[in-house]
Amino acid sequence: SKKVGPDIKLNIEDLNPVQRRIVVALQATKRKPEFQDVNFTKILLKFTKIRKTLSKVKEIFAAVDKDGDGKIDIPEIDTCLKKLKSDIAGGELHDFFNVSAVSKGQEEDGQKLNHKEFLVALIICYILRSIPLLATPMARRMSIDGGDKTPPPPASRSPRPSSGSQSPAPRRRKNSVTGLFTASNNDDLRASFDLMVHAYLLFDTDAKGYIAKSDVSNMMKEDGAGDGQFFLQEERWGEMDWNNDGTIEFSEFIYTFSRWVDIDED
Repeated sequence: SKKVGPDIKLNIEDLNPVQRRIVVALQATKRKPEFQDVNFTKILLKFTKIRKTLSKVKEIFAAVDKDGDGKIDIPEIDTCLKKLKSDIAGGELHDFFNVSAVSKGQEEDGQKLNHKEFLVALIICYILRSIPLLATPMARRMSIDGGDKTPPPPASRSPRPSSGSQSPAPRRRKNSVTGLFTASNNDDLRASFDLMVHAYLLFDTDAKGYIAKSDVSNMMKEDGAGDGQFFLQEERWGEMDWNNDGTIEFSEFIYTFSRWVDIDED
């Protein structure tokens, strides 16, 4: 099992089902060809785009937060996942919620998710391919090496219906949960989620589900570390290790990474 110390080992049998799925998904991502040419400097160049995506996540969060208290509880996240046709349900729901609740016990209400923990939840759903809308292949994705690919030409405008024509079908409400998962938004979400997952895997080179200090030391020796050295310096370790177990878990990294990106808020 995982123990505090420089030689931390992970026994996957000690993890809950959601954590096991995360480790398997991270290992699959690590093997993808597009990961091979990633370095932290390239990811830093995309911070502005990631920041814009975070604003879209806040819109989704507001739609899920039905009572408007600025937090999401288990019933609200359950309703959200059902609307998005997620396969996370039943006993897995509580494990999923607890893995996403990074600041649990350190903020006023550890039984609810703030909007950055909701981001963690969405990214977990993304890598687990548990939300069909996010699991579909992107028609247009953000390139790590360059700018966005040229979007397809706009569709030709349909003629206006005559007064006697049948009225068009009503559109989905833009402020509804499913209404915010438009094709364009989904492309942006997937692209930014990929960048954040790739940033994590630059440190967790074995895709074991957590980063040990020895992982950081190894990365510092790599030529591709680049600006990543700044993010996991010794003085920053404490702000990432939320449960004080001596490691940085995937959810902790994503949570803190989003705080670094969203400089206007923190």
